[in-house]
Amino acid sequence: MPTDARLPFVRLGPHVSPEAVTRLVARLTGAGWVPARILCHDLACSDRTLRAWAAASDGRILSGQAGYHLTATATPGDVAHAVAWLRSQASQMTRRANQIAYVHQRCSC
Repeated sequence: MPTDARLPFVRLGPHVSPEAVTRLVARLTGAGWVPARILCHDLACSDRTLRAWAAASDGRILSGQAGYHLTATATPGDVAHAVAWLRSQASQMTRRANQIAYVHQRCSC
């Protein structure tokens, strides 16, 4: 038996099916910005599931303070804002990951 008995990391997240993404796209078609709470009610899902579906949309759905919107019908400003926000989040997460890796390398963990 290995000395390190830790279990491998398993990501448990919401189920994402192509059909669920299709339903979300259909619900957003012609609707403009739709708040998350309304989408969650209409599609019987949680905020976390909704975020997972949008992330799995291959860029067809963007999100922001106003909720969710189809990228194809969003204004250029809305798209630019969503892209900038996601890139900022990615940068912050990368910085944090690098800090954690640095601390781990320097300690006797």
